[in-house]
Amino acid sequence: NISCKGGVMTFRFVCIATLFVVPLALGQDATLAAEYSSFKQLVSPSYELYWNFDAATQNLSIAVRVQTTGWIGFGISPNGGMPNSDVVIGWVAGGMTCFHDRKVPDRQALPNIDQEQNWFLIEGTEDNGWTTLKFWRYLDTGDSSEDIVIGEGQTRLIYSWNDNEPVDCASNPSYHSTNRGINGAVFVETDEVKNDLKDAESLLLLQDDITIPSDTTTYWCVGFKLPEKITSQKKHMIRYAPVVHPEAAAHVHHMLLYECPPVANTVIENNGTDLNGGPCSTTPLGNCRAGTILAAWAVGGQPFNFPSDVSFSFGGPDASSYWVIEMHYDNPGSVVIPV
Repeated sequence: NISCKGGVMTFRFVCIATLFVVPLALGQDATLAAEYSSFKQLVSPSYELYWNFDAATQNLSIAVRVQTTGWIGFGISPNGGMPNSDVVIGWVAGGMTCFHDRKVPDRQALPNIDQEQNWFLIEGTEDNGWTTLKFWRYLDTGDSSEDIVIGEGQTRLIYSWNDNEPVDCASNPSYHSTNRGINGAVFVETDEVKNDLKDAESLLLLQDDITIPSDTTTYWCVGFKLPEKITSQKKHMIRYAPVVHPEAAAHVHHMLLYECPPVANTVIENNGTDLNGGPCSTTPLGNCRAGTILAAWAVGGQPFNFPSDVSFSFGGPDASSYWVIEMHYDNPGSVVIPV
């Protein structure tokens, strides 16, 4: 069995109503959390990303904190792959930080050091088995041959690390092997999104801690009774996003949010169904999967913003008073992992 803090979803609504999910800042380093306004865990628990964006100067400040005393790689990909990515590689050795702005060739190979360095090191530190690199760049560096312009909305990210530290700053880093991945982040929100969310309210759907069965795959259903502010007046979803606890990230494969259909809603209401739920095949909450899907998320997914002239209506006196989240947990090793 795996004792696990589950994933969740959250939502916002304005007078027209909005559904919005706010990622919780779990697993953050306290010092970096005080310095940077945004955070994302790229790998739990070993690779953390922090950033600030200054709209006035178009300056993006980044910190990566990784559980290694070797080298760290981080970069922007044009398509989610490594070729032609705009990256930095750095490490701390003997009190000195080695750091280079690099470009990946049009094949998977060691990134070349750029002729023009446009990612600028702020500092590098090592502490208790963790390495932190702080650096910054402009959204548009002006170097179109070696750098990628960072725009509004989703930015595709690649990352890597290796525990073997190069002997000096002139040496090449060793191959990362399996210590690599792809992800994404929104460094710059669009003006439409910022305006739409300005007056939005939020609703958080949070699952209590559970113990995942030892089966390699589990579909777990957890229920939520909606508050009166949603059941009394129709709302309109304009944004949703996942909230996944770092200790559960390795096991949460996807989440689906359902509005329970009338029959299932009645069964839950009349039978006193335990909303903490269980395997979808054994709890009445599983019947809600015949209802309308309100939101969906899978590994690698980011907050989803509806276009400014689009929303998804929900709630009101004639709608269901119960929602269910189906969680798909992976446990390929069928091992006990206390959290």
